[in-house]
Amino acid sequence: MKFTYSWLKEYVDIKLKPEELAQKLTMAGLEIESLSNTCGEWIFEAEVTTNRPDWLSIIGITREVAAVTGTSLRGVPRPEHWIPFTGSGTTKQSPRSKEIASLASFARNDGFIQIQDDIACPRYTGRVITNVKVGPSPEWLIKRLKSIGLRPVNNIVDITNFVLFETGQPLHAFDFDKLAGSKIIVRRAKDNEEIISIDNVKRKLNPNILVIADEKSTIAVAGVMGGMATEVGAGTKTILLESAYFNPAMIRKASRFLALSSDSSYRFERGVDLVGVKTASERATGLIIKIAGGEAGKLVDAGKKTLSQQKIFLSRQKVNDLLGVEISQKDIIKILTSLGIKNIGRGTARRAPAFVVPSWRNDLKKEIDLIEEVVRIYGYDKIPSVAPKGIDDKDRAIAPRQFEFQALLRNALAGFGLNEVITYSLVDKISGEEIAIKNPLSPELAVLRTDLYRGVLSVVKRNLNRNINDIKLFEIGPVYSQAGLDKKEESHLAVCLSGVRSDNWQDGPKAVDFYYLKGIVEALFLKLGVKDCQINHSQNNVLSFSESADIKVAGDIVGFFGKAKKEFLGKIDIDKDCFICELNLDKLMAYANRDKKFSQLPKFPAVYRDISTLVKLDVSSGDIVNVIKAAASNIVKDVKLFDVYTGQQIPKGYKSLVYRLTYQSQDKTLADIEVEPVHSKIIIALKERLGVQIR
Repeated sequence: MKFTYSWLKEYVDIKLKPEELAQKLTMAGLEIESLSNTCGEWIFEAEVTTNRPDWLSIIGITREVAAVTGTSLRGVPRPEHWIPFTGSGTTKQSPRSKEIASLASFARNDGFIQIQDDIACPRYTGRVITNVKVGPSPEWLIKRLKSIGLRPVNNIVDITNFVLFETGQPLHAFDFDKLAGSKIIVRRAKDNEEIISIDNVKRKLNPNILVIADEKSTIAVAGVMGGMATEVGAGTKTILLESAYFNPAMIRKASRFLALSSDSSYRFERGVDLVGVKTASERATGLIIKIAGGEAGKLVDAGKKTLSQQKIFLSRQKVNDLLGVEISQKDIIKILTSLGIKNIGRGTARRAPAFVVPSWRNDLKKEIDLIEEVVRIYGYDKIPSVAPKGIDDKDRAIAPRQFEFQALLRNALAGFGLNEVITYSLVDKISGEEIAIKNPLSPELAVLRTDLYRGVLSVVKRNLNRNINDIKLFEIGPVYSQAGLDKKEESHLAVCLSGVRSDNWQDGPKAVDFYYLKGIVEALFLKLGVKDCQINHSQNNVLSFSESADIKVAGDIVGFFGKAKKEFLGKIDIDKDCFICELNLDKLMAYANRDKKFSQLPKFPAVYRDISTLVKLDVSSGDIVNVIKAAASNIVKDVKLFDVYTGQQIPKGYKSLVYRLTYQSQDKTLADIEVEPVHSKIIIALKERLGVQIR
């Protein structure tokens, strides 16, 4: 929605600069996407949400401006642009205008306007204006339209466009002399009926489309676009001015089917003001008489004229409890009144005050809607950031830390190339030990999940079914468990990898594997400052025996990872290798340490020694590394496994593991005589404690 600063100032006193006004409107919910100055005219472009069609008009925006700035409207529209029509015609009428006025008056009972579908068209008004002079628009009108990107056509069409943007009510002018039978029929289109719209395109219609017709043919697609047959042109002398309310769903379907959108359909699809139908017609009539001349007949108004008033009770206590601030009853009423929401009852001890919603605000249905209006205008920035009541001091301290901890996890995992997913907390029953809900929506959503990895695997399945084979996903969320009557909620992290890793462009693509996932886990722990991490082989019902590991921190199991069993994946129709990890974040957070200490870069070179081992298959690399670190002195700075081999020349039941040890001192360059005793001590420890053979 485009509008200009000068146009707003015609209806409301604005003391703010355009930039300040844009900020205030955005903070109140009317997002200003852009603000530019073209030829001295400030032009706003707003993103209007679908529930606020009243913002698709200058008048609707001026109401908002008046509310957020604490001012009042000066007059909508301005008196000098308004020529009221009383319904009895002008004081001087030509014979032709008397004839038309007589016809319009008679038509109330004679079917001048026939609505055949009052659900699709609840209200339709028409007014005949005779002896008009079609020509160029005055300069002020041309300037207004050009400022919002519209091309002037002629004074009649320009007035209908101007009123559309001013009031939000679409209008259409027909050349009355071209109407067969001088009638307007609002009906459904017939099968294969056609119309040539004013963009000179022949369009085929169907019975799901509402049309405006005369006694012979269709003359407009209702709420979308008029037809060429009755288009107003230079030779037009008499017009029929249409202002109506069309069912939003009908207009939306027609617009989509015809692949045709217009400023009118955009507004009708979102719902216009039923009561404002007449007001817009009278506004346009006044402008036409002033600019194009002519005499106006009576308004023929068919269908529903008014809406039942929506009454909502609003408790001040509810407002303040929900927002966490103290807003007086006087200020609440002032805010709502500034938005056109009238207070019709002061309230009693037992009953809250009542408010009536204006006809242009069909989005306001409940008390909570009015509370939202109050806080929008009061200011979100005035709501203090405080912990909810009822939370003890311990929880107040934990909550921010959990948020920071999870944010760190998300940033780290995204940096590793993983994508976050969110899955349902409700899942299908698996073991019967899950927490069941009383009223499940379906059997597939009957219990609370006890893990995250199954949900992530369901996302993997959907991606694989769509030929997306390289998958790196994670999810952070709650899981639930119970022991007897005690129920517990914990925060978990799940990671799932499948397909090809793309982290090393030099070596080309490689398949993800157990060690790639292990590297992600270790890098994540390093980011979190988690120490004393041990990765040990384990048995898991879901993971392959040879590629399954538990993760311990200070002896406490905080998670597991490995390669999912083919049998398990087959049950959920996945035929690709998947590597999964799940961590208990509540446990892990207790071991995280974000304190960083600077260590001076070493001044002296390192000495490297390799140890080639032969060990049984059930001896883990983690056990070997732990023995090396326990036996080593402080000159061993790093232990790295760089080769694993099984096969020829290796006895059955054994594997070869090769490690590189880094020896380094902060004080001097190490000599062989200083390294060899430590290296020998490590080898002896490996032989004695794990039965390692040195190759």
